[in-house]
Amino acid sequence: MVDINTHAIIAFKFSASNMINSEMLSNFFKQTRQKINKI
Repeated sequence: MVDINTHAIIAFKFSASNMINSEMLSNFFKQTRQKINKI
């Protein structure tokens, strides 16, 4: 989920289908420059 005003990522849903692709997940975290508050 992305805040439409600030474009900040406020939620990201993990599922079995997207967790299988660890390369995609790794790239997501590399692109995240903001602090991750909760996993």
